[in-house]
Amino acid sequence: MSAPQRYLVVAGVTVLVAFVATTQMLSRSPFDSGVRGAARGAVMAAGFLEIIWVIVAATFTATRWRTTSVPLRVILALNSVIAVLLVVEFFR
Repeated sequence: MSAPQRYLVVAGVTVLVAFVATTQMLSRSPFDSGVRGAARGAVMAAGFLEIIWVIVAATFTATRWRTTSVPLRVILALNSVIAVLLVVEFFR
């Protein structure tokens, strides 16, 4: 695995874990509290990073499909599902 692929995999796992953690924090926070407000902001930031990462990784993977590794493709697939759901929710 080349260095750019390794960086993309690490960034993709980090963004995926951050998004899941922020959504869990939002779902478990009290209804009217500062924690809930912070969690909403964190979910919005993590969602934005998710979409940006998917665009960058999809472009990288499309240009170098034959040399991409399986972990990058798996992380791209998982993050793409979340990004598509975020975009669908935005236009809903």
